Amino acid sequence: MNFSPKKAKASVQFDLHNHSSLSPGAKVSSRMLVDLAAARGVAGLGICEQDAFWDPSASEHAARRRVRLAMGIEFSCRKAHIIGFGMRFSGADRRFLEDYFTTLRLAALDAARKLIAELAGWNSAVTFTTLMRHAGKMPDKSSILHFLTHEQRMFPDTMSGKAFLAAEGLDPPPYGTTELLDPTEAVALIRRSGGVSILAHPFLDNPSEAMRGQLHALTAAGLHAIEGIYPYRENGYQGPESNEVLQARTVALASLHGLSISGGSGTRYPLGPMQDHRPILPGEYGITAEEAEALGPIFH
Repeated sequence: MNFSPKKAKASVQFDLHNHSSLSPGAKVSSRMLVDLAAARGVAGLGICEQDAFWDPSASEHAARRRVRLAMGIEFSCRKAHIIGFGMRFSGADRRFLEDYFTTLRLAALDAARKLIAELAGWNSAVTFTTLMRHAGKMPDKSSILHFLTHEQRMFPDTMSGKAFLAAEGLDPPPYGTTELLDPTEAVALIRRSGGVSILAHPFLDNPSEAMRGQLHALTAAGLHAIEGIYPYRENGYQGPESNEVLQARTVALASLHGLSISGGSGTRYPLGPMQDHRPILPGEYGITAEEAEALGPIFH
């Protein structure tokens, strides 16, 4: 698989938001993510699987590649996503999460099947078998959009595809009507598991006017940090603000609430997010070594 050898920005030493093939919309292994990061000179990498457990075998590979590795989970919650690193679950919490993640996977599969059935009327190439082959696993909305954009050339980019689906009423929640965790419950679970909790890409999930109340509740529950650096627009943010403006607002909110700063690229290589018609790579967004150390003991 080809990827750019271009080095990461000097200010991005630690990229703490990346997804492997264990997450929806991503296609490469944790080890490949480590290789991508090492090739680009990234000192530290965070892999947070979305509603799935991480691959512990990546630790040894990261050590060989001299990349510091944080592994965790991005929990899909009601109007929020919470990342947890450095967690060690009790038996009860692990069993709860195993059941919860299984429920979400089945709901996501059902939602994907319904979307494929609708899209087949627009394009006969859209079949479950074709999309599973394209994704290398069970298809989801992200891999479906990637297929329509890059294989079928139905849209100039995935954001246009997303807008089309929304306009046609074909943009259901990824987990259907499944009841998601309250974000304060996720923070509490991470805290009792000895981990560090991070509010991910806050402006994607909540309008700014609702942010204050949410942050008060999450801080009271023990939230450690907020994701201040993130490619918002490349991930579908529809407001007029640039990434830089949203990042500045997030950093200001962190300071107001006494929270640390995290950041990352949100990589789901090679399916997205896309920037200038190519997938974003680890190390394009992130934080400094000093900011990473302030998060606490998150690295394996």
